[in-house]
Amino acid sequence: MKALTLTEPWASLMMLREKKVETRSWRLPPLIIGQEVAIHAAMGFPKWAKETCTEEPFFSSLRNGGNVVRPMMNRGKVLCVVKFVACHQTEAIREKLSEKEIEFGDYADGRFAFVSEFVRRIDNPVPALGHLGFWNWEPPIGTL
Repeated sequence: MKALTLTEPWASLMMLREKKVETRSWRLPPLIIGQEVAIHAAMGFPKWAKETCTEEPFFSSLRNGGNVVRPMMNRGKVLCVVKFVACHQTEAIREKLSEKEIEFGDYADGRFAFVSEFVRRIDNPVPALGHLGFWNWEPPIGTL
């Protein structure tokens, strides 16, 4: 299965179904569209990313339904599975998104928006070594 590593808190936001669009400087490979992809939280958690967790809408979204998610605890783990269903240039999609979704990505001109559908949360996140771009992840038996 393909996997994609995201810096926290963005990986946790996808796990919580708060974030549905991932933005990148590169186009989603066509072969990934329609495939299930594991979302992996990067091990690194830079200071600027930690600080976003105390700002809105991140703060409220990480307290999804009163269940506080601590991105620090998810680092280096596969958290959920999504299906990327489309790729758009950011300028073509940003007007159609909620303010919260816009806050969770970089919608500058010339970038790409990978639209996802949530497939499943992994109840016991699985430790894994992440990589840049899409990479191959072999889920342990019984994980999915």
